[in-house]
Amino acid sequence: MKKIVAITVLFFWFDLQPTSFVTTLINKTGVNIKAQLHFSDSSIENKGIGIAQSYQVVNFDTKMLQSASFTSTDKDKNGNLYSQLDQKFTVPTMHVSYEISLQDVGPHKVPAGRGTESFMMPATQKIVCNLTGNVDNKK
Repeated sequence: MKKIVAITVLFFWFDLQPTSFVTTLINKTGVNIKAQLHFSDSSIENKGIGIAQSYQVVNFDTKMLQSASFTSTDKDKNGNLYSQLDQKFTVPTMHVSYEISLQDVGPHKVPAGRGTESFMMPATQKIVCNLTGNVDNKK
């Protein structure tokens, strides 16, 4: 009888646990990335994601990853900082992974602002974040 009660309690305990899923952020940039993670409960976490490392965010119904700002204090070959990327995340229905990488930006003219002149920006790279696939199709 004790075993039946214990199994029943264990079954209901697992059934009442909040639904969770994992968002994996994979750094493929070759530079160190700083991520400021914004959650649905208005909390903010700051995390560092080293070169060739990943970071997993466990999402719950009450606290889900909504957006992130990716920056780096490393500099490109011209000595410029990489521009900040503000990435929004849709509400995931499964375990997913995102790859943070660099995308080439060719030389381009920066338009003049008030009180300044336009100038030519050399070739550089920018931070991008793309969905790379499902880690697990189960919710």
